[in-house]
Amino acid sequence: TGANVAVDSDVIPIVDTSAGAAGSKKITVKELLANTTSFLGTGTGAGARTIQGKAREIFSITDYENTGGALVSTSVTDNATGITAAIAAAVVAAAALFVPAGTFGHSGFTHSAGVEIYGHRNSTLSYTGASVGITTPATGNNFILNGVRLLTTTGAVNYRMQGTCSDLRMDNVIIEGGSTACLQLTDTAN
Repeated sequence: TGANVAVDSDVIPIVDTSAGAAGSKKITVKELLANTTSFLGTGTGAGARTIQGKAREIFSITDYENTGGALVSTSVTDNATGITAAIAAAVVAAAALFVPAGTFGHSGFTHSAGVEIYGHRNSTLSYTGASVGITTPATGNNFILNGVRLLTTTGAVNYRMQGTCSDLRMDNVIIEGGSTACLQLTDTAN
């Protein structure tokens, strides 16, 4: 404890704390990765796959970058480009998009058909712009929001959603803010 250990760039010292262990040994980074890059589910019939493959089951807005390289986070004022990038990746993978707990500011983004944006409890998308918070898909349907809080602290309308989407679904969505109206839906086709 407290001692500095010099480590070669390709060798990592490992201390084995299991019963009867002889102490420490050195392994290469390649050996370490070879032994930690698989995921095995529990139970009969579970198969091994890469940790990366397992992690890609869940697409999170916080895994994507805004303009300038900053990841989507609660400390960034405008996460619109990162959220847009996350939606695009979810479209390609035909996956849902997760919004973790926290308040994520944005100036407006376009949702894509078939992608469910979902959160859990304290997941908030906070609109900071003055026009359209979420533009629905120009074609297709299945605009889905689930378990997300939509918030604004500017303007008279809390969240303005605009587009031609034929199937809007919102489950467990909390809409807050705005001085005169909670939600404005505008059909641009009519």
